[in-house]
Amino acid sequence: MVSVNINTWWIDFGSIIHIANSLQGIQNLRKPVGSEQSILLGNKLGSPMEANGTCILTLSSGFILKLEMTFYLPNFSRNLIFVSKLVPFGYCFNFKDTSFELFYNSECVGNDILSDGLYLLGLQNYVIYISMHIQTGI
Repeated sequence: MVSVNINTWWIDFGSIIHIANSLQGIQNLRKPVGSEQSILLGNKLGSPMEANGTCILTLSSGFILKLEMTFYLPNFSRNLIFVSKLVPFGYCFNFKDTSFELFYNSECVGNDILSDGLYLLGLQNYVIYISMHIQTGI
């Protein structure tokens, strides 16, 4: 079992949605409807989705990354950014052995390293993300 800070964001190829394990940075929250209400995980068990919205992340470069349709799963161990959901919006990735770069309209807007088998996305004001606690009446 690897200990992962809940406020970090990871680039993922295997999921089909963006997943957040806290509500920080998520705007326009709404309750999931229909097939959005749970997700089937790799262990074939379902996990309920409590809300979804747009997650706003400020990357270490200062670029604002908006993750539309981010689903809130409080029991999930990592925040995941699904690569295929970004590509249609003008994003592309350059993956190397132990690092990656995120491009938007051919401009490098983010990068970071491979850690524990996933690519960690560098955020600005990392300490602020760690100390934020947002409560909502969902």
